[in-house]
Amino acid sequence: MQSYSYLLRGLELCDKYKLNEQNPYIYLNLGNIYIPYHDYAKAKPLYEKAISTAIETGNYELFITSFSNLLLSASAENDIESISKILDLFSKVTLPDIEMAGYTKYLYKGAVAIKDKRYREALRCFDKAIESIDTKLYPERYVAEVNYLIQTHTWPWETTAKP
Repeated sequence: MQSYSYLLRGLELCDKYKLNEQNPYIYLNLGNIYIPYHDYAKAKPLYEKAISTAIETGNYELFITSFSNLLLSASAENDIESISKILDLFSKVTLPDIEMAGYTKYLYKGAVAIKDKRYREALRCFDKAIESIDTKLYPERYVAEVNYLIQTHTWPWETTAKP
């Protein structure tokens, strides 16, 4: 993939020229490359790196995007261990009062509820996340994210039996 190699080159240049504030963008986009292929196992560590570098550089907007992408990837695989890891990362961050902070906090609460097997509470939190969307820049993207999260997670009341 040519885009992947360009992004890796971007990381090298950021390192060389001490432009570390660009690293979260690069890691986020590296992770995004794998999503159309449903290769969440490769996307998740890149999103984790995007989160850690966003925290290091104080880029909370990118933290929010990386957090939601990582949560979506882990939920699509029903990967409770990764969800726990994500929750640990989130719990160490105090989000300033910025656009989409409320949305992200409800995503976090929904993920905690999934981890604790309080599934109906998780769905309520995801509904509140949708109600909390306060961006004018493609708000439908965030509605779609939450709906995707709900649709891809295997809920205990769904049957997995095959005929």
